[in-house]
Amino acid sequence: MSSFLLKGTHTVHTIQDDMESFVYVVLYHALRYLGHNASSPVPVILAKIFDSEELDNEGIARGGHNKKVLFNDPANILGYGFQFHSEPLDIWWNW
Repeated sequence: MSSFLLKGTHTVHTIQDDMESFVYVVLYHALRYLGHNASSPVPVILAKIFDSEELDNEGIARGGHNKKVLFNDPANILGYGFQFHSEPLDIWWNW
């Protein structure tokens, strides 16, 4: 699910939400089944990305924060110099 839908910032599901979700599906499987040089164990990374939540101003638990961090500062989640051991996937990810 996209970070915007998880944050509750808009209620209309858009193609952008679907495209973001596609990226998460690829990332999830690539981290689990392909080689990479992530600085943390895969279960820790997956929990950071997909299971994190924060309380909003009304005390409601919302997810999506670390998904936004992943795109704005991937080193914060994946480690500095992160690369997949698949050159085509690495090029796609760093695009």
